[in-house]
Amino acid sequence: MDKTQVRGFYEAIFAAFGGPKLEFHEVLWTGDACTIRFTMTGRHVDAFMGVRATGADIALPGITILHFRGDRVVERFSQADMLGLLVQVGAVPAPA
Repeated sequence: MDKTQVRGFYEAIFAAFGGPKLEFHEVLWTGDACTIRFTMTGRHVDAFMGVRATGADIALPGITILHFRGDRVVERFSQADMLGLLVQVGAVPAPA
């Protein structure tokens, strides 16, 4: 995603989950790279990815790796349990 798409995605997350909270479990630095393991929590208060608000509390674990050049992020890799999130809001059934 480009910068505009990333901003749009995070604006949608913040709207859909009522200003979610981020808990950083680990923050690791090596050279110009930072890795952050996190859990985002919130309540599903607005539509997200076509799913109407359910009022469900959610917990979304993930990890982000940032590469810096000076004080600017030049690369970003992020992985989060989006399937788990969709299960929590009832969009898909839980795996058997």
